[in-house]
Amino acid sequence: MTMKHTVFNITVILFLFSAAVQAQSPGGVAGPVKWATGKDNGTVQLSGTGGMTFVGVGRIQQGSEQLLWNVSTRSGKTGRVQTTARSANLARGTFMNYTGRDTLPRLRLYSYSCSSADGTQGTLSIGKMTGEKLPVRNLRDGMVEYAVYDRALTTTERMRVESALALRHGITLAHSYFNSRGEIIRNHYRLRAYNHRIAGIIGDAVSKLDQTTGESSEEEAVIRVSTRSVSEGTSFLWGDDARLLSFAADKGNGKWMQRRWAASMVGSQTEPLALTFDTRCIRSLKPLETGEEYYLAVDESGTGRFPVGQIRYYRARDSHADSIVFDGIAAAAGESIFTLRIAKDFFATVETERPCCSTAERGRLRMLLTGGSAPYRVTVSLDGTIISSLSTEDSILTVKDLQQGLYVLTARDRNGKTLSSEIMVSNADMADMPELQDVQFSKGASREYHLETQGSYTCRWKTPEGRYLSGESVTLDGDGRYLLELTDGEGCTTIRTLDVSTAAGDIFSRYDVSPNPTEDGDVSVRVEMSGSFPLELRLYSPDGALMQTQKRSADTYHATRLYLPLDGIYILEMKSGTSRKSIRLVRK
Repeated sequence: MTMKHTVFNITVILFLFSAAVQAQSPGGVAGPVKWATGKDNGTVQLSGTGGMTFVGVGRIQQGSEQLLWNVSTRSGKTGRVQTTARSANLARGTFMNYTGRDTLPRLRLYSYSCSSADGTQGTLSIGKMTGEKLPVRNLRDGMVEYAVYDRALTTTERMRVESALALRHGITLAHSYFNSRGEIIRNHYRLRAYNHRIAGIIGDAVSKLDQTTGESSEEEAVIRVSTRSVSEGTSFLWGDDARLLSFAADKGNGKWMQRRWAASMVGSQTEPLALTFDTRCIRSLKPLETGEEYYLAVDESGTGRFPVGQIRYYRARDSHADSIVFDGIAAAAGESIFTLRIAKDFFATVETERPCCSTAERGRLRMLLTGGSAPYRVTVSLDGTIISSLSTEDSILTVKDLQQGLYVLTARDRNGKTLSSEIMVSNADMADMPELQDVQFSKGASREYHLETQGSYTCRWKTPEGRYLSGESVTLDGDGRYLLELTDGEGCTTIRTLDVSTAAGDIFSRYDVSPNPTEDGDVSVRVEMSGSFPLELRLYSPDGALMQTQKRSADTYHATRLYLPLDGIYILEMKSGTSRKSIRLVRK
């Protein structure tokens, strides 16, 4: 009896295991006639009665059209084909070309669905040439994963299959992402401003996704998110807004990275996340000043405004030559926005509600203190007069009843850490007048400045030295912060600030060439300019011959890669206007 009972239990276990394996399918869409990974170039028999669907991820060779798959009959005649450039029904002589393919990354997702039986009956071959000798190259071993169905999938089914493959390989889709339950785990339309370099971590056993590390396969994909484990049914996806990977000063709030990411969380993630950021892609050779550090700023409101009370900071815990790591990140269900901020070890985040001249409504400041230890001693002053002074255990505090002016916030924590920040509180009137962008003049250039306004305003400027200038067109002789007071016809005013500086004498502020010497011939070149200037790069071989020329449009930062084919000493010449600089490059 004992032996029979044991055999019965083993049989049940094997049956349940077999049923679980059979239940696995990409995106939870049942019935693939083949689902393969790892450069499987096998064949698939298609009945053709319900059409067909192919979804695959392939690594493409640039500059040539390659054959993904073809369907052929027993006689060897080809019905339908899909290449990296087009899909075609050879039996009918019809085809459809793809547009914009030259801008796609090398790792791509291809999808094809057809409800017609015409041309879909026979043998489907992956990465094998047809008997018709088409003018294309073979993509043999190029497919890293694909799924084939012996029917035309519905639109939602196809998107579910595409989502599973895209998440595994870090590919951005032009639609929402689904899990195997059919739930939307990232809404394409609601997050349409952040549909670049989408990737994620996910626990989805049906789709064979136990993905604890995620990163996009596209260029400028600078972040990688990882965790020890992901619960079944949980996913954390992100994408960026394609803005520059550079830091810009937010007056009164420090330096913030211009690029932002939107994250979508479904399920419950108990394990904390770690985020690794590739600092080599930052458009600056020296982003940090003395005493500054990197922080990950997370806006839990999902609005992108980073409101005080709904913002969480994570200090970089680990720093390497090419990356920084933020760990212990808590992820909550819903949508959030995150980016990087540069600050010292004790800093303030300030939120301003503007006063209004026309309604006599007063303004207020709400601030968050980060990095210090309570209690805090905080003072806020206007024109040298303290208007608020308090000692508090709370890291979030509010100062009310404020008029227009330039305020100075100072704070000291229990251990003696201090911070000081200038905050301009402007009247909300004249909303058509935007904040002024900082100005940098070239050395010796004219320092005339013209203010563009849409309304009829009286303009008065206060220079850094305390002098006053009038008019929309002024000469900004000195460097520093200028205060602009605009007055409308009703006598109401608003103030804007303008920071003015002079570019250094050397156009090439900083540059980095690495590795130098190089052993494999690859060299990364990064150049930081003192202003927005064009750049021309010329590479000369060891015998003095011009090998390569690159011309780049005006920018404050330029980055490229060079290749030195043979051992020897090369000369890289950088030229911008009349400025030149030569650098020795060595391959050994």
